[in-house]
Amino acid sequence: MVKINQSSKTQGVSINKIVICLALVTLYFNTQSTDPFNSPKLWVLMLCASLLLGELFIFRKTIFSVLKSNLTFGFSIAFIISLFVALIFSDQKYIAFFGEYMRRNGFLQYLCLWIIFVYTALKVNKSHSRQIYNLAMFLGLILSFYGVLQHFGRDFVGWNNPYNPVILTVGNPNFASALMAIILILNFSAFLNVSINSIKRVIHFGLVLLNLLVIIYSNSRQGLIASALGIIIFLLVLVYKKSAKLGGFFTVITIVLFVTVVLGMLQKGPLTSLLYKGSVSVRGYYWRAAIEMFKDHPLFGVGLDSYGLFFKEYREPAYSLSYGFSITSSNAHNTFLQFFATGGALVGILYLLFMTLVFVTSIRKIKYCKDNELIFFLGLFSAWLAFQAQSLISIDNIGISVWNWVLSGFLVGLSSELDFVNESKNKVLSQVSSAKALVISWLLFILTFVLVSLLYQGENRFLKLRDGKIPGLSENKQVLIESIDEINNSKFTDTYYKLVSLTRLDGNEYAKKIENDILVLENSNPRDLDVLASIANLYQNLGDRNKEIIYRNKIAEIDPWNAENLLALGIAYRNNLQQDEMQSTLEALLKFVGNHPISTEAKKELKF
Repeated sequence: MVKINQSSKTQGVSINKIVICLALVTLYFNTQSTDPFNSPKLWVLMLCASLLLGELFIFRKTIFSVLKSNLTFGFSIAFIISLFVALIFSDQKYIAFFGEYMRRNGFLQYLCLWIIFVYTALKVNKSHSRQIYNLAMFLGLILSFYGVLQHFGRDFVGWNNPYNPVILTVGNPNFASALMAIILILNFSAFLNVSINSIKRVIHFGLVLLNLLVIIYSNSRQGLIASALGIIIFLLVLVYKKSAKLGGFFTVITIVLFVTVVLGMLQKGPLTSLLYKGSVSVRGYYWRAAIEMFKDHPLFGVGLDSYGLFFKEYREPAYSLSYGFSITSSNAHNTFLQFFATGGALVGILYLLFMTLVFVTSIRKIKYCKDNELIFFLGLFSAWLAFQAQSLISIDNIGISVWNWVLSGFLVGLSSELDFVNESKNKVLSQVSSAKALVISWLLFILTFVLVSLLYQGENRFLKLRDGKIPGLSENKQVLIESIDEINNSKFTDTYYKLVSLTRLDGNEYAKKIENDILVLENSNPRDLDVLASIANLYQNLGDRNKEIIYRNKIAEIDPWNAENLLALGIAYRNNLQQDEMQSTLEALLKFVGNHPISTEAKKELKF
């Protein structure tokens, strides 16, 4: 009896760790970082995963016996291994490991999420509904209050935000609405759970309304559709459990409604005026580019989180003509297509199968659930489905994707409880030394903290340089040079930060240093269009037409539909008295720009 109580207590502590990690990743941002949202969330995710990994490492033998017996676990492991293989074959190792600037969807993020998924699935049981409901209440209240403040212009942070002001702690109104949809569904589930006292249920219902209000304030249909889908599925399953015929009838209505909604979002059908947004058309360009990347790189993709390095090569001419020649995208805005494009067939298929197995496992569990256990599990499942729905048109934002992996862990862990996991969990608890696990966890945490500190320094140094907050920066040239060198010599600083830091130097006085430093950046990433454009502009300003022409041609290979670059290339040929090359460049430009205003400018400029 004592052992059982100890096991229960230990598992309660374990779930509290998960809940705290989930809350921290969701809420944390850092205004002292150039990227205040994604990088800080990755750091918190790394620290949380390091603490959990120590415990999993000690438990490895028993855990492996559990994992190898479960198909869903097996595919999750295969997915992480496939990501590691894709990492090895990625040209840009920094991006593949840490993730793209302002995204951070690299191997490291998914490894940490997988660790959290495994830990959650092994530790969860049906008695942990209280922790999840309390988290939904806490986050629902905090985020809704913050969202209301943002809506009415009372945000305590002066964000440089071109979007709707309701960005919460995830940096974008679409992300904010998707996050609130997940929390709304969990609060709705708690409201219907009669095992909770009446006062708390009333609070949960009030939070449902408040969460909905924030979603409306965000002016993002993404959150409305995701929350509506989750609630409808939730209620539909309850009806089906009561009456299969009535459930089947409402299922048909739901499918018809869902198809109508999708058509409306695609600018077809009666709901077009309500649901269609121009951003849906933009996503079509992103998706088609991802498909083309995958077709040309089917085995290992273009490189983990390297979508942005290839987008301009694969974008359609109409995109550049409609949205601007310099506008780009660093993500496919569809999680599944992103994996196929950047990781290849194996990564994409394994992730798809992993999520499919979570779905199938959950459906099987629902058949056996009853009463409040059903309400709890169904709330988790509906929130998980809401995430999957928004992932079809959105980016794998860390503050939201962590919910996918934690919810997947809950669903898989609770579903497996019927078979063998409970017994295995008890074996784990009896076989492992808590003290040894604690030592290893904290050792890994300290090592991870050192890495996080280095990553933070890179972000913070650039922020101070960009904003001129380094003492002596404005009046002492040596301080400026040392600050730039410090950023450029760091292995834990993004290429973008290194490139932008060089713009602080006077182009005439420090032309040679800029040239040397920027060529180092090109050598490390020859596909970086920002670097190539900066080099081309540097040589243009120095009057070195031959080198300018070389780099503008490099840009044209990677960014063939950039008429502005082609025009600059044509002018360089004209100034270099290369008439035939100038004429060929003009013809290439006019071939795709049609009646765009740049065609008139090109015809005027590109003539002798």
